[in-house]
Amino acid sequence: MAAILSLSSDIILQSILPLLSPVDFLSLCSACRAFHSFTNDQVYWRKLTTSTFRLPSQPLREEGWKELYKNLATAKVFTWGSNQGDRLGHSYRQRYTVPIPQEAITPDGEVIVDIVSGGWSITFLTASGRVYTHGQISEYSFANAAHLRPSMLQFPPNYESKIAQVSSGRSHILGLSDDGVILEWAQNVLQSGTVIKFAQIETKSYPLGSNTGGGVHGTIKKVVAGWDHSVALVNGVGLVVWWETPNGQTTMETDGEVVLGTSYTEQGGTDQDELSEEVGEVLDFMAGASFLVFLTTSGKVFAMDTRGPGSVTETYPTQLFNFSAPADERPMSYISGSFNKFAVFNNDGLVYIGTKELVLDAIQKSRDGSAPQIRPDGVLADKFQPKIMPSLQKRNIVKIAFGDYHSLALTSDGKVLSWGTESRACGCLGQGPREIAIERGARNDYGDLVLDEPTEVKFDLEWENMTDLKAYSKSAADEKGFVFNITAAGWHSGALMLDPSRGRHKKPQLKNLMATFPQHLGQPPFEASHGGRLHSGESSGSRTTRPDFTPDNPSPFIAHEPPMPTPGARPGPAMTGGPLQLGPNDRLSSASQEARRQARLAAARQEDEEETRARNQSNRNSCTTS
Repeated sequence: MAAILSLSSDIILQSILPLLSPVDFLSLCSACRAFHSFTNDQVYWRKLTTSTFRLPSQPLREEGWKELYKNLATAKVFTWGSNQGDRLGHSYRQRYTVPIPQEAITPDGEVIVDIVSGGWSITFLTASGRVYTHGQISEYSFANAAHLRPSMLQFPPNYESKIAQVSSGRSHILGLSDDGVILEWAQNVLQSGTVIKFAQIETKSYPLGSNTGGGVHGTIKKVVAGWDHSVALVNGVGLVVWWETPNGQTTMETDGEVVLGTSYTEQGGTDQDELSEEVGEVLDFMAGASFLVFLTTSGKVFAMDTRGPGSVTETYPTQLFNFSAPADERPMSYISGSFNKFAVFNNDGLVYIGTKELVLDAIQKSRDGSAPQIRPDGVLADKFQPKIMPSLQKRNIVKIAFGDYHSLALTSDGKVLSWGTESRACGCLGQGPREIAIERGARNDYGDLVLDEPTEVKFDLEWENMTDLKAYSKSAADEKGFVFNITAAGWHSGALMLDPSRGRHKKPQLKNLMATFPQHLGQPPFEASHGGRLHSGESSGSRTTRPDFTPDNPSPFIAHEPPMPTPGARPGPAMTGGPLQLGPNDRLSSASQEARRQARLAAARQEDEEETRARNQSNRNSCTTS
């Protein structure tokens, strides 16, 4: 013990802790007070969460990773807004507008880790590497044939893998597989995906996150589906843009156009040049409607015009100087956006918002020479300034999602904010029916609802049983759940929430965490006393041997509440290993919840049958009349 304590904290945190399973990690933290300080080390829990599950990168989330890891298996999908084409995936037929978050149907036995939206669909990725979609991929494609059940997107024939990343454009979906292959789905949800290959660019396949593939030239690091084009970040090559969409073929080869100056990597390579070194290594990027914005590791922000083939080749990116953080702030480190808007953030709480109009105007002015690229004081003309909303600054915003005319923001403590225009009062702001939304600050605008300031979205799960709007307004003030991801597109919105039936998420202390150690593993090798101090107990040698850490069993101990997640499985009595029982509000273990869902499905089927009979009778009457 003394030998380990003599090591520096950097060596312990970076070289020793990442090698430990959760059980061994917590046992080490209980050995003495010096190690107890590592219990809530966010770096350890971040790496464990992202490696065990397929959780997308959340660089601005600095806290709450241990809670995410323990509770991720309880995640639920909530959607609201326009329900045209059954895109919201609710368990019963809704009217055209859904003004508050309602739970969507998800596949049995799957853990949802990511959610994205297209123009007419909502898509989610599971921890098992499968992709499911509600609605229809394109405006004129077939909708979900199962109506109430999500459709699993299929791989092309003779190709099987798992999806590590997913992104949705207006009418196509991109996935990046575990072995680094790009797949694209267009047309309809029943059609198999297509493998995308670049004719002039050699790419290499490696398991994502592996030590061999992380910095190898030609590996694909990320894919993003824009509104009308697609972009991939290829290690050592740069950002590659293409516009073609597949039409049912197994493989599609595209030329792809490389954004100049984006090939630089810290590992070096043959494609490094002076421009690439000036631009820096690409850290993150977004693809909108005919434009692309990317962020480098130094905090610089650049933009490109992507209005069609030929628009990228031999064109230099335009730097958006005013979107970089001030000198006294940490560099910008994250970017998100879609359609006509984007936002860049830093870890100090800065949030800058830009638009397609601003980007294309800045690009045009820098190309035709009508405005200088940069003024002597280092600031572009005032018209190229970002929009800075005071109500979003220093508020721990970790993500912003943009629909056609509305926006959502997610805070680090799991709250969702909405603002913008709700077209035809479709419900995409999630502020409730028109009367309630107006009470919360929205205003009428020729049939639309406009909310100027970001306002918290309330997740009231019992609204369907309410008939009194005042009762809804009162109960919706109750805080429920912890949202860890959001999405928006078109006229609809969505969110991933940790099980709200357990109330507002609370951080458990280590003594509570280990108090529910499963019986089949024996008792923990220590005991908790008053004041939360940990004292040594019996040696671990006298305990039942703990099972090894495996991908199917990432953490063989049970958390304070709820149980530790296992990828590809929902929490249930078999996972508890002890006396922990799921509550009556748990949707998976509650017979009443399942009965209600089955009743809704039966009612929907009956409604369909009645509509079919009425339609057939009408046709027979028409034939008789004629």
